[in-house]
Amino acid sequence: MLAMPFIWMVGASFKSRAEIEAGGVHIVPEEAHSENYPVLFGQQPEPVTGEKLELKFGRWF
Repeated sequence: MLAMPFIWMVGASFKSRAEIEAGGVHIVPEEAHSENYPVLFGQQPEPVTGEKLELKFGRWF
């Protein structure tokens, strides 16, 4: 029960934008997409705004 939010988060990170916006409750995506991760780490611009995310993970460690 305690792991369910983490499982949901990991499953949602592999969903496409269309699958997220379609609604419904699916823990495992129908088709795994990894294009969210280059956007997260600043290697590609965000598809909606066209801007790169400026997250500084390293400064907290």
